[in-house]
Amino acid sequence: MSTVERQHELEQNALAEWMVQLLDVVRPHLVKIVGAVVLLVAAVIAWMVISANNAATEASSWELYLAAMATGDTAAFNEVAQRYPGSDAALWSQLVLADMALTDGAVLAFEDRASSNERLESAVGLYDAVLAAGPGGLLAERATFGLAKAQESLGQLDAAQSGYAKVAASYPDSALAAVAQEHADALAGDASKDWYDWFFAQKLSAVIPPPAAAAGSPAASDGATAEDATPDAATDALFEEGPIGTPADDGAADAPAAEPAAETETETETETETETEDAAPAESAATDAPDAAGEPSDTP
Repeated sequence: MSTVERQHELEQNALAEWMVQLLDVVRPHLVKIVGAVVLLVAAVIAWMVISANNAATEASSWELYLAAMATGDTAAFNEVAQRYPGSDAALWSQLVLADMALTDGAVLAFEDRASSNERLESAVGLYDAVLAAGPGGLLAERATFGLAKAQESLGQLDAAQSGYAKVAASYPDSALAAVAQEHADALAGDASKDWYDWFFAQKLSAVIPPPAAAAGSPAASDGATAEDATPDAATDALFEEGPIGTPADDGAADAPAAEPAAETETETETETETETEDAAPAESAATDAPDAAGEPSDTP
């Protein structure tokens, strides 16, 4: 046997001895090791199943969100937020609902202060809920900007200015950065604060339309409708009657102005009669002319 073969045989023997020793060490813990391997395989399988389910759930949430965007129905957006809480689609649905509430509140601010504040406070709550989830990127930017607008509409000018400044500082390259900075600078001035002080001092409430005329009432018997009772109809009637300050007896005051018209009518009738009398002899002469021409002359 050569030296090389002898060395190879010794190495194989050493490896066999090491494996025997290893088995002696592992044998008391073999059950635990096998159990750990089984658990590891089960965990991998579970992770794969959960990932597949999450992917399917996320896809379903976005499909429902896109359907809600197509209809613009608030109930559809609420369904997304409730069915898939914490998902990106749910957060975007909450943002859309907040934007809707902000728009409603801004419009009602010039008509009904109480209803406006209710919608604006709802918008603030929705924006806060979105930001509490810790989103990033465009979602966080829009939620921060919308919250600042809602606070400004509620008269919370310091909080609104801080929100605008945060948008400008955190997202300097975004499309909203310049607008946010302009709002922040405007709210820092006294002119804006004075204007908002004046605006919120105005007493605005919902306009209640007058009730329709009941059957049998004088208005109903005269053919009046609900539109006739509106402020616009009353204003039109006022301007049709004449300028404000005209005496109540306008008819009596205008009576003398009608006399020249009566005199004109009398003069017209007189002229007509005169023309008729003048035309009568002419008609008689014209009638007698043929007879005179047809009779034989007595003169030789």
